[in-house]
Amino acid sequence: MQKPENRKLSLEKLENEVWPEPTYDTHLVKRCHSLRKVPLEKLNIEDLRVLVGQQIGLKFLVNIAIEKLTEDVLAEGDFYLGDLLNSVTGIDKKYWKENPEQRILLSAIIKNNENKIANNSVLNIKDLL
Repeated sequence: MQKPENRKLSLEKLENEVWPEPTYDTHLVKRCHSLRKVPLEKLNIEDLRVLVGQQIGLKFLVNIAIEKLTEDVLAEGDFYLGDLLNSVTGIDKKYWKENPEQRILLSAIIKNNENKIANNSVLNIKDLL
């Protein structure tokens, strides 16, 4: 898991990369650029959902997302019950192949909460079980 002291840093600091000002003028693009400047410890469920859903900072954010899902498998951002889990399970399969420990943890969370998530049809969990 991510070292706690690193959570005081932003994705920009951790990745040692400052993105230029966005050239595509949408709310999502501006938000992602802005969230890269926020210390990891200050990111909320919705922030994680957005960044993970855009495949940004996965190296640092998946562990945090897994912790949040351990606390509440149906953690909810701004859209719907379980939207964080949906974003995490939507991560490219290549990432999971390169990070099998995280895949195992996530699969265990899902299996341990099958009853809780059974009625949530928006979740795409089949590929991880």
